[in-house]
Amino acid sequence: MHCTLVASDDIGAKAAKANPDPSIEEMLNYAIQDEYLARAEYYEVMDRFGNVRPFSQIVKSEETHVKMLVPLFERLKSASENHLRAFEKGLSRYE
Repeated sequence: MHCTLVASDDIGAKAAKANPDPSIEEMLNYAIQDEYLARAEYYEVMDRFGNVRPFSQIVKSEETHVKMLVPLFERLKSASENHLRAFEKGLSRYE
């Protein structure tokens, strides 16, 4: 049995559509939410019909998409930390 995710207007593509000027972080969040939603949908199909193709292959694809997004989150976090350090260093010049 797998976790059931319910699509709503505040996650994934629907949220992205409602946000006219998303940040990079928001765009990444919307993308990974969509991957998790799709994966959950195909797990539900497999719970009903069994672990059969093409659904099992689609689940693997969704998991690959998530794995491809994770390094982007890590790069964004690293960039944010570098910007914060640079900002703090800039502030220390005025102390």
